[in-house]
Amino acid sequence: MLKFKSYQGFTLIELLIVISIIGIMAVVLIGVLNPTRQRNRAAEVANAEAIRKVGTAVEAFTSANGTYPTDAQCNTGSGNDATCNGYLSSWPTGVTYVASTNSYYIKVASLLTSSTFICYKSDTGKVYKGCTSACAGASCVEGVL
Repeated sequence: MLKFKSYQGFTLIELLIVISIIGIMAVVLIGVLNPTRQRNRAAEVANAEAIRKVGTAVEAFTSANGTYPTDAQCNTGSGNDATCNGYLSSWPTGVTYVASTNSYYIKVASLLTSSTFICYKSDTGKVYKGCTSACAGASCVEGVL
């Protein structure tokens, strides 16, 4: 009669597979629940909303006056200059308005990528991310997040 040896416990392969699965799950969970990244994403959405708010005020000013406001008329000044002649209740923090003859852009520093900006360009009517400080160039990518 043959006797088989009975081993108790797990094999090395089984242990390695379980440990690798736990490791993969931990990496995914840390990436999803990274609190700093989540805060920065929320701030990016708030920045995009601030750009929209300023854009609406600039368009209201343009409808009433027939031209885009100059940088001095609608920027981080004092009194009516800080509110686009009253079309904004207050100027959003970190937002910059830059006008030219036929168009304008509004920018705010990005929190997700250093040294880049979120920009709204009036000539295209779109919001871009990853732009330089002049809101120009090939680095600008359409979309907010």
